Amino acid sequence: MKYIKISYNKKMKKIIVTTLLVSVLTCGCGLKGVSQSKTALQNPDQEEVVNENPIEQTNQGVNSGVNLGVNKEKDLASQKTEELKNDLENLHPIDKAKRDCVAKVYSTHDMNECGYKAMDSWFKEIDKYLGLLKTVTSEEEYSDILKAQEKWKEYQEAEFVAISIIINKQGTIYQTITLGEKEFIVKQRALALKNLYEYWIE
Repeated sequence: MKYIKISYNKKMKKIIVTTLLVSVLTCGCGLKGVSQSKTALQNPDQEEVVNENPIEQTNQGVNSGVNLGVNKEKDLASQKTEELKNDLENLHPIDKAKRDCVAKVYSTHDMNECGYKAMDSWFKEIDKYLGLLKTVTSEEEYSDILKAQEKWKEYQEAEFVAISIIINKQGTIYQTITLGEKEFIVKQRALALKNLYEYWIE
């Protein structure tokens, strides 16, 4: 009989705890409700202000979420604007000249002319920094730089041939794309030699 009584008590405890949990969860009180009830018991004279309008509560939550979203978008837009501004300020003079040239023309042919001018300018940058490197390096070191330049020239010519297959596609826009790819290759070499020179004289 004693064993049955203990088992019964454990069962009762489980039922009571389960009932309490269910009642707390279904009434929507949660810990906040328990806390408010506790405060009310401690201060019986204090009036409790409760917003009983669930639609208003929902609207407040939605508005709060919308405001957070709008503020986040404004921050991102501001950040992007700042990055774009910095990019424009840090443009290489050749890139600025090309941008200004393209802004003044309307036809694809004229845009391509701007691209050819830019590419010629990058080739001149290569010659410029090769000349500067000659003034700060030994004869042996400069010989190594020239060997590397010859290898790059072979690479550049092979790439130009490979890129030129784009021109076979219909539409003048593909000429512009091809030219842009070629210019990029020359620009990268010019900037690499510029960096090499600047590291050398530091």
